[in-house]
Amino acid sequence: MKRNQVLLAGLALASPLLFAFDPTADKVAFTPAEGTSLTKTFKLSQDFALDDMSMQMNGEDMPMEMEMSMKLTQTTAVTDTYDKLAEGKPAKLTRLYKDASMEMQVESKTSAMGQNSEQDAKGEGTSKLKDKIVTFTWDADSGAYTKKYDEEAKGEDEWLPSLVEDMDLRGLLPDKEVSVDDEWTADNAIVADLFAAGGNWQWNVEMEGVDSPGGPSPEMMTDLRELLGDSLDGDVTCKFVGSKEVDGVSYLAINVTIKIGSKTDMAEFMTDQMSKAEVPEGVTIEVSKMDMDTTMEGKGTLLWDGKAGLMHSFEYEGEFTMIMDMGMDIDAFGQQMKNDMHMEMSGDMKLDVSTSK
Repeated sequence: MKRNQVLLAGLALASPLLFAFDPTADKVAFTPAEGTSLTKTFKLSQDFALDDMSMQMNGEDMPMEMEMSMKLTQTTAVTDTYDKLAEGKPAKLTRLYKDASMEMQVESKTSAMGQNSEQDAKGEGTSKLKDKIVTFTWDADSGAYTKKYDEEAKGEDEWLPSLVEDMDLRGLLPDKEVSVDDEWTADNAIVADLFAAGGNWQWNVEMEGVDSPGGPSPEMMTDLRELLGDSLDGDVTCKFVGSKEVDGVSYLAINVTIKIGSKTDMAEFMTDQMSKAEVPEGVTIEVSKMDMDTTMEGKGTLLWDGKAGLMHSFEYEGEFTMIMDMGMDIDAFGQQMKNDMHMEMSGDMKLDVSTSK
């Protein structure tokens, strides 16, 4: 009897150590079971206003006053199935592009050369990828994913190169086990994975009430990867803050602080967009310059399901500023003109990411 009591007492004393080395304990790591499916919904909201604007024609200042605001909401959803796993990433992933919608509103008031005008343009957008199915397969030799459509839900081959596999926000995770209050720096490229998740969705935007062009185009604002470019300066700082309970379930929480700036030459992008625009016969427009200077600053929280090894949610709020310098060479019925425009806009950005099984 005494022997059993001693044994039980020993187990009681040792139990905290046993649990401390529990191999099934939650970890901040990507470790889903093969065959798991997860639906991820990204909702991005942007609300901007014009802070400053100036325009020159043939080197002469054009007297102009302008007020402008822009609101844009994008919602995208995919269902990912993790068919096979490699170390820290899917070896094979099948993605259904489940849903995609966009709403945009641009309000402006302009006073120039004694003429006043108002504009209230509204638009909606859908993705050409909706209902398509793409399989991402890791190729160890090339160090990249090969992408292929399902035969029953195919899209255009030219869309595949710009698609991005990681919509799990794995770039925010630490590369080793962490304790509460540990910090690390994520690669700045994660900013594109956050605010342009999944790559180029091939948006088709239709605007109504556009009397005259002004400000960033819908195509530009719906392709943030192109807008931000590859040269991202600054830091994305992550901090593990322990567990957080949501609806009775405990998740692992990572606080994220973003301070990023970028300078992007978008002349080629705008030239391509101008080639698709309707221009009166006898008029040609060439984009000579399109420089974008953007900054982003804000904070978010990633909640990670340690047991499932998958993201649960991500919430972010922050500020966004954009400075645009654009130059155009115009030939209107034989008359040569050079137009230069400087525009500064700022506002708020909000991102909500949710998941469901």
